[in-house]
Amino acid sequence: MSTNPITSEFWESLCRRTVSSPPTSGGTVIRPPRLPYVMPCVVAIAGLIIEGLRPILIVAVVSAPLLAADHYTRRPLMLLAASVILVMLWMKARYHVGSESIHPGVYGHFTTSAVGRRVEQSLRRALERHHPTPYLFNAHLRTVILHVLMYGSPPPQGLQRRWFPVEEQHIALDVLLPKGSPKGVVLLLHGLNGDTNEPYVIDMYKACQARGFIGCGMLGRGLGSGSPFNGGPQDTFSPGRISDVLAVVSMLHSCTSLPVSLGGWSLGGVIAANLVARCGSSLKGVLSGCVVISGGLRLWEMFDSECAAELCGAYGVYCGEWYPLLGMSQSLRIGITHVTAVAVAMSADDEGKCRDIAVPTLIVHAVDDPVMHVALAGPKYDDDGRDASSQCLFAVITPSGGHLGFPQGWTPWTTGFGWISNTALDFADAVMSSDHD
Repeated sequence: MSTNPITSEFWESLCRRTVSSPPTSGGTVIRPPRLPYVMPCVVAIAGLIIEGLRPILIVAVVSAPLLAADHYTRRPLMLLAASVILVMLWMKARYHVGSESIHPGVYGHFTTSAVGRRVEQSLRRALERHHPTPYLFNAHLRTVILHVLMYGSPPPQGLQRRWFPVEEQHIALDVLLPKGSPKGVVLLLHGLNGDTNEPYVIDMYKACQARGFIGCGMLGRGLGSGSPFNGGPQDTFSPGRISDVLAVVSMLHSCTSLPVSLGGWSLGGVIAANLVARCGSSLKGVLSGCVVISGGLRLWEMFDSECAAELCGAYGVYCGEWYPLLGMSQSLRIGITHVTAVAVAMSADDEGKCRDIAVPTLIVHAVDDPVMHVALAGPKYDDDGRDASSQCLFAVITPSGGHLGFPQGWTPWTTGFGWISNTALDFADAVMSSDHD
């Protein structure tokens, strides 16, 4: 345990509000229902793999007929090559990545406040040190490379798990204390199908410890390993539930006078954005800032392509359980799919909620994100070309990086997810510095 008095005070306060293990009775891990119609999802994933290898496949199908030993072999190879090229031309439209409406750069109301000016400097420095790996030739490879190379990274030493009671459930919190005097607390929300052992979360833990932040990873109820919950599917993790995160943010704020920041990756970022949008000014003085990494403000726009609908359609079986959480009316459900209806209701920019954001919030996104395209995550402009978002909403958009990737340099395995972690913590520093002016 740290001998620093501020750290010790925080830890003792946290321990009074949490328990060392979840209740042994009543906790269940219910198997999810069998997913119907999974074949379109499987086909879509296979298509993504093929699309990621497009340059290699093109070279292979063109070279094979040329290298054939005789015309008897060459003819069927030419027919095969022609068929593959036609299929890939069709797939190109289905798996198109990118947006012509949002360009790389920094966005936000930088001149209206001290925090804006500090944030602008921080974001411009982030773009200057963004040096993408040159030999990763498409967004799909930029997405998966670090997840493959960094898979199985050991968690940092000193990580301690506590359990926080919320709504008759127990939420797992993995806490890492810095060695010196802490300057803030960062609550971390992992992405879908992940947990606090994800390599990007581990990278952030290490960055927090090195830079004097208390890192606190929240494990969604029912997710990961050893996260029990009580009840049925409606009681487990839902991307529409913000009450768990709000309760943890409020609890951390009550534990210390240090600033509390929030950071989320992918679907965790969607939840973080939804929290600051729906809670609005009630978070002022409670939450110092929020960072949304490869998340989205207008999640329903994910389903404007057939491929996206196929990939996410398998989750439609759960959506009926989430209607009460989202306060969705029957009229909203009529005429649109389950998945799209839920995506609308859980989006930060639904019905203009994004304008209500009252704490500094940063969007970190890549133009080539193949999972959540930048148009649903970036700044929103009105008919006159003016930024129609909150004065507290900022964005740094990189020309490349994929989804939760952002590999850097010729040897990305040496830097890992460091660009993301440092950009997020630089933003937290900028916000805290402005608060103390």
